[in-house]
Amino acid sequence: MGALPIAEFVSSASSASDSDRSAASDEDCLVDDGDGDLVADSRLVSSVRALLQGLGEDLSRNGLIKTPSRVANAFLSATKGYGLSAEQTIGGALFAEAGPGNGKGGGCGGMVVVRNIELFSTCESCLLPFKLCCHIAYIPSEQRVVGLSKLPRVAEIFAARLQSPDRLANEIGGALWDGFKPLGVAVVGETWHLECPRELRSSREPASWIRRSVCARKGSFEDDDRGSEDWQEFVAMLQLSGTGDAAAERSSSSHPNFETMVEAVVTLLRALGEDPTREELKLTPSRYVRWLLASTHGSRLSRDLILGNGVAAVEQDGDHHATMVAVLDLPFCSQCEHHLLPFSGVAHVGVLPAKNHPSSHPRASRAILEKIVKLYSCRLQVQERLTRQIADAVMSSTAASGVMVVVEAGHVCMISRGVKKTGSTTGTLATMGDFAVHGKKRAEFLQMIATANSSK
Repeated sequence: MGALPIAEFVSSASSASDSDRSAASDEDCLVDDGDGDLVADSRLVSSVRALLQGLGEDLSRNGLIKTPSRVANAFLSATKGYGLSAEQTIGGALFAEAGPGNGKGGGCGGMVVVRNIELFSTCESCLLPFKLCCHIAYIPSEQRVVGLSKLPRVAEIFAARLQSPDRLANEIGGALWDGFKPLGVAVVGETWHLECPRELRSSREPASWIRRSVCARKGSFEDDDRGSEDWQEFVAMLQLSGTGDAAAERSSSSHPNFETMVEAVVTLLRALGEDPTREELKLTPSRYVRWLLASTHGSRLSRDLILGNGVAAVEQDGDHHATMVAVLDLPFCSQCEHHLLPFSGVAHVGVLPAKNHPSSHPRASRAILEKIVKLYSCRLQVQERLTRQIADAVMSSTAASGVMVVVEAGHVCMISRGVKKTGSTTGTLATMGDFAVHGKKRAEFLQMIATANSSK
């Protein structure tokens, strides 16, 4: 990647003024969920319950019993920045740092840069998480520098609010500019926004993150002709690029529970202390509901309607390996039923044809397997159950003596909240028939997946 062009960092978003918020006290916002865990107030929990009921889910199902409190807690945690102040965070962490008399910043020695600050925030437009990797630079004034740890802490305050990428960069830069009066502040970042679900469209690519760049500049970094030495010096240190627009949303407003679910999201926003009539939030409830409905439409479909009742067709796609047939890298995007956040990845399906089948290589076509994966992933799920359901559907819908399914996925709930393991992925395995009793066949299929992955 080459150096990022300066023009790419022209900030298009004007700084939004803060809305008046009637934030509740901590005592009012937290209640006991009956298990000793503190959760958001009853309005948040009730809103999540209404969303699940609108999806036609059974709230007494074991996997969903704690989901309302988990999701409510996650929203409360993701917006805790509203109760925090950048001024208080910076506090007295300003230190005298004398330097050469002719140095920048009144003798402080020049620019200070903190790079690769990784954050997660919540998009105010759709209530989905987005990632931000930002770099902050400032030029000291009056021989004063601020404690380096304060820069990412200030960034975290504004990330823990409902945001847009551009406003997040502007608010971080503005808070630092007002907080300790440097000669200049610049914030540059790359954001990754989770792409809308694509189960309703034909695609062999897994769900991905849409990447774009953002920036905010104050003071000496704000030269109109972009010829500022400070800005050029900062840009020269960065290797960033990125662009892209989010996929178009599919309307689900005809769903019988649509309006009730929208009202539940409005209540949820109010319980978070937000104003649902704020211009940036007016369409957020309907967007979020459409996203939920689109990403769970598989639960409202019949397997027989999707797959028919016959044995799957024999086709020549898939990888031959002796008597085993493997169809790899079937993409999916599903919804974690514990947190109402997506997990996405690929499924690999291995099939051992039945020996008494009239065809020498009977197997499901890739198209049939894609339909099976989409049918069971497009609903509230856990990865273990998804893997087992795919295996069972393939076994019962094809002429096979054995089926093995491996699912590899990344979970947004693991990287945007809780443990926040950004590089973590999860693998699950299910076997049926001959695969369950022949260890060599299982090892053979796993090696096929490893070989395919290593060649990517």
